[in-house]
Amino acid sequence: MSAKDVFFKNVIRNNEAQRSHEERIREDIRQFQSKTAALSQQIQHWLEGSGIEVIVWKTEFYDKSIARVLGGVTPLQRYSIDNIVLKNGTKSAKLLPRTLYGPGFKGRLALVIHNPSMAPRKYNIFLLFKPKQHKFSLYMQRGNRHTEGWILSRGKHSSVNNVVLTEDYFFQAIRALA
Repeated sequence: MSAKDVFFKNVIRNNEAQRSHEERIREDIRQFQSKTAALSQQIQHWLEGSGIEVIVWKTEFYDKSIARVLGGVTPLQRYSIDNIVLKNGTKSAKLLPRTLYGPGFKGRLALVIHNPSMAPRKYNIFLLFKPKQHKFSLYMQRGNRHTEGWILSRGKHSSVNNVVLTEDYFFQAIRALA
C-alpha cells in the first residue's frame, strides 16, 4: 500500500470518527434537553396547588463545554433548552442550564433560590447575615451513576449531597422559597 493510500485511508477513518463523536454529542444534547423538559413538567406537577408560580421558557444556550470536548468552536455549542423559574412573592428559585460536560458529570443545571427576607445569623461571627441565596446543582449523570432521574448536590456540609432527586429532596432544597 502506498503512502498516498495510507493517508487517504487515515483521512476517511478520522472523518468517520469525528462524525461519530459529533453524533454522540448531539445525542447528549437531546438527552439534556429532554430530561430538562421532563424535570420542568415534574416540578409543575409537584407544585400544583401550592400557589407558587412556575414559569418555563426555552432559551438559546451557548455551551462552552462542547468546544472543549471537540477542540474548537462548533455550531453544536448553541442549542435551546428549558429555563425554569419558581416565584413566591419576592422569593424565587431558578433552574438554569450551566454546562453539558464537566469533570465527573454530564448535564448540569444550577438551582439558585433567592430569599431577600432571610433572618440574620447569630452563630457565625464571619457571616453576619444568612446568605440570601441557596445554591444547588442538578446533574443528569454524576460520576459513573447512570440514573433515570437527576442527581441533586449541594456543598460538603449539606444533608442534600449527591442524592437522586425525589419529591422529598426537592422540597428540602427549595424550603427557603416557602
